[in-house]
Amino acid sequence: KSGKIEDALNSFRDAIYSDSSFLAPKFEIGMYNYKKGNITTATGYLNEIGSKIQFYAEVHLILGDINYNNGYYREAIDHFNKAFEFGFIGSKTEYLIRIKRATSYFNTYSFNDALEDAEAAAKLRRNSTRPLILMAAINIKKADYDSALTQLHRARSIAPQNSIILFQIGSIYYKQEDPRYTKYFNQ
Repeated sequence: KSGKIEDALNSFRDAIYSDSSFLAPKFEIGMYNYKKGNITTATGYLNEIGSKIQFYAEVHLILGDINYNNGYYREAIDHFNKAFEFGFIGSKTEYLIRIKRATSYFNTYSFNDALEDAEAAAKLRRNSTRPLILMAAINIKKADYDSALTQLHRARSIAPQNSIILFQIGSIYYKQEDPRYTKYFNQ
């Protein structure tokens, strides 16, 4: 806190050298590296903590984010599950976890789990298009075009000029050989 970062890091390293099982300095070094964008180093320290202290929700939340951002969706799901199981999660954080976990489930072809999380996220943020677009994508993968259209029209009522929404609606109409597709593609 006094600005002597290198001194603090050296003290943390000395503590680890004295007792390699001491996790507190590993957490501090991991968090420092995470905040600085040194994700590989941060992951090394935080993974060790997460594996030894399963109920450390904050660590699992960070590891979930890291794995999600790197496209390691199965690992992200595991860490997000532990964050939910052991953490005291507020509605803002719950929304973000559910969106990221739903996307992770989607990318691992677990469409029912993805839909469940996306629906829960939509209830948490009624004016957000993100969960609706995700639910539509899931339903498109499941060939449930009517449900996808319902979700996309709901999303369009929130963001009428969103090009992703308009394109998806047009694409479904095109697939169904419905001439309304031209209206959406033109927009």
